[in-house]
Amino acid sequence: MQDVEIPMDLHVEVEGFLKFADFFFDGIVADYFVQSKIENAKKQLNDAVYQVESILMDLKERSR
Repeated sequence: MQDVEIPMDLHVEVEGFLKFADFFFDGIVADYFVQSKIENAKKQLNDAVYQVESILMDLKERSR
């Protein structure tokens, strides 16, 4: 188990411009940018799930 590494860098941040744009543009443009960040985070999460599932399958094969 010590040789198992799971490299993950998952984070979603709504930064200064997006906060400003949310108020200034009444949410229309900011919502688009936030949605884009959500989609990116979703892809990262799906990639992480795939990596974990692959590691689990590998560990099950090794334990046989």
